[in-house]
Amino acid sequence: AAAPHQPISLAGAEQHEAPSPSDGKLRASPLARRAAEEAGIDLGQVRGTGPEGRITKRDIDNFLREQQLFKFRRLIAPREGLPGTREELSKMRKTIAHRMAQSKREIPHFYVTVEVDMEEAVKLKNSLEATELFEEDITYNDIIIKATALGLSRYTRMNASFEDDGVVIYPNINIGMAVAVEDGLIVPVIHQCEQKTLPEISRAAHRLVAKAAHGGFSGDDLSGATFTISNMGMLGVEHFAAVIVPPQAAILAVSAVKDKPVVRNGQVVVGKTMMLTVACDHRIIDGVVGARFLNEVKRFLENPASLLV
Repeated sequence: AAAPHQPISLAGAEQHEAPSPSDGKLRASPLARRAAEEAGIDLGQVRGTGPEGRITKRDIDNFLREQQLFKFRRLIAPREGLPGTREELSKMRKTIAHRMAQSKREIPHFYVTVEVDMEEAVKLKNSLEATELFEEDITYNDIIIKATALGLSRYTRMNASFEDDGVVIYPNINIGMAVAVEDGLIVPVIHQCEQKTLPEISRAAHRLVAKAAHGGFSGDDLSGATFTISNMGMLGVEHFAAVIVPPQAAILAVSAVKDKPVVRNGQVVVGKTMMLTVACDHRIIDGVVGARFLNEVKRFLENPASLLV
């Protein structure tokens, strides 16, 4: 696993000044104060949307998400280099180069793509945010991780490795999330997803995001992944395919939720759709298994109430 990275300063990010109540006191809910303390956030930088400028837990989540998005945009900006010069790769970049070359050299990849109707998933996400039913806001990524875990529990060869002319099927579903950092990528891991509810997956993901902001990953946070999800939806990417992370057998590429014309009940309406592409190791996974797995994930996303059970 890659070594924990150094935190990136967010000093250049846009800061929001919280509106000042008439008595000059900073108001925040107990949940918001606890979340801010855990994430190392100065409440004075957060705009409160509650009564009289009161800071809510959702305000903290939104602030943290804005900071992460700023950081992500900064990290993925291409480095400027002088023509005709040679730049030494960092230790992390060398590790990534070696593993990706190994993957394409040794693993016979094949790809399966489906289009997912995300209308109901969008409604579920918005409804959960409006009702504040859970402590953490549920994100699209949380919903996709839960649906993927359910799919992997039914198609276990997707959660496996090729080893010594055999197949090792893992007892647990540990899903890694590819995250951009200054020198490349790291893959923080949510362990035992098969045992976690959607809110528990969301809490685990939020904790990893907070750690990413401060460089506080432990060894366990970055090891033990049995399946990886690469989500480029926040960049507006409509479709892409990812490279399998050895020794895993598959990786899921998640694209953006887009508005597009769809047919419902014989009528052409504007729908919300998303492309999913899974890359599979053809040594242990056949096309029909990859297709059935991906359609199972699609079924859960199109019927997201089942993810709350």
